[in-house]
Amino acid sequence: MTAYVKRVQEETPTKLWVNNPLPEEVEEALAFDVFGATTNPTYLSKLLKAGDPGLKKCMEELVKQEPEDDRVMEDLQKAMIKRLAEGMLPLFRASNGQKGFVAVQGNPHYDRDSDYIYKEALRYFETAPNVIVKMPGTQAGHEAFERLVAENKPLIVTQGFTMAQSDSIFQAYRRASLSSGYQPPMFMTTLTGIFDQFTAEYVKEHHICVSPEALSQAGCLISHRVYQYWKEKHADGVLMGGGARGIRHFTEMVGGAMHVTVNYSFIEELNALNLDIANKMDEESGKEAVQELLEKLPYFRQAWEVDAQRREDFEAYEPFLYFENSFLKAWDLVKEEIRALRKP
Repeated sequence: MTAYVKRVQEETPTKLWVNNPLPEEVEEALAFDVFGATTNPTYLSKLLKAGDPGLKKCMEELVKQEPEDDRVMEDLQKAMIKRLAEGMLPLFRASNGQKGFVAVQGNPHYDRDSDYIYKEALRYFETAPNVIVKMPGTQAGHEAFERLVAENKPLIVTQGFTMAQSDSIFQAYRRASLSSGYQPPMFMTTLTGIFDQFTAEYVKEHHICVSPEALSQAGCLISHRVYQYWKEKHADGVLMGGGARGIRHFTEMVGGAMHVTVNYSFIEELNALNLDIANKMDEESGKEAVQELLEKLPYFRQAWEVDAQRREDFEAYEPFLYFENSFLKAWDLVKEEIRALRKP
């Protein structure tokens, strides 16, 4: 019997990427026809916790050669990304550069420095021909994104949570594309699972009574709304769902002409369940759940309305900060390991 995730990609326009894979998971993921691989600033800490021997060896060598911790972190990430890129390179070449991308995201401490993001991205592009760089959804990230589109660089915009944020990227891509004549591959994320995770913690902390039905739908409702808006506006690029924390964060995206990124363990879980395939993306949103969430959660309204935020508001948005904080903690954890290696 054909595996569930393969059936989804054969029978619908929905495509799958594997997120933060261990080296041994890349070949297994390719057997399920994944489109590419994504990583984020937690990737090195995941390898560190897994006891990856390649990471440890590379870190020890770089510490001896490079006195700056930030440079060690960047070079270490490059080495680990190159390892993934080599595994995906046959798919990249066989598809004439349409598949087999490996995504890398830079130092989260510089997510508000446009020039740093831009130059860092150019350095990452030198790692392998199939590298695609993730831009943070900050104002500075938007500015760097527009410059890189004009240079024909493939990009993913990550940490996406709101309609305004998505619309801003659609507009930026179109401006840069029209002015330069280039239309590089571009993916815009909506982090469904992270939105739900934040919401669950928010309502508990603030003692807000939200029905279980509405609570379970919050992130998916935003992703569905962004998707419908994207279709209606004939927007460029591809939408990408991410941050899956439950089965619904994949199954509710099935049927849409979009991509979804999940951990390899999640692929195994989906295949074991072997669910029926149903088009969820074109179903009408739950109006009662939307109304309840709009009334009770101010940040949901900010996500729902396309004119609720300015570009400079994105990086202060509560779910954005929540997710960014996890990146900073993971990045600094590896940096502490580097510092420990320097001690006599």
